[in-house]
Amino acid sequence: VIENGVVTGYKGKKTEIVLPVGATKVAAEAFKGNETLVSVTVPSTYTSIGKGAFAGCKKLQTITAPFVGGSRTTRYNL
Repeated sequence: VIENGVVTGYKGKKTEIVLPVGATKVAAEAFKGNETLVSVTVPSTYTSIGKGAFAGCKKLQTITAPFVGGSRTTRYNL
């Protein structure tokens, strides 16, 4: 779900997703408690990820976020 350029939620069941290029932020608690996500890729158009955006995502292992620490891709293995 995208509202005013902010990803506010996800209702799918995929294990791997690439966030849409049309947004620039992930809202706080946007994916909270998701039970299927294993990997999330954040495009370089994003500037922030809200507090607790992935809280309680027990299967989540990797977030790839190009904007973290500059222009290089940084992978976070959770």
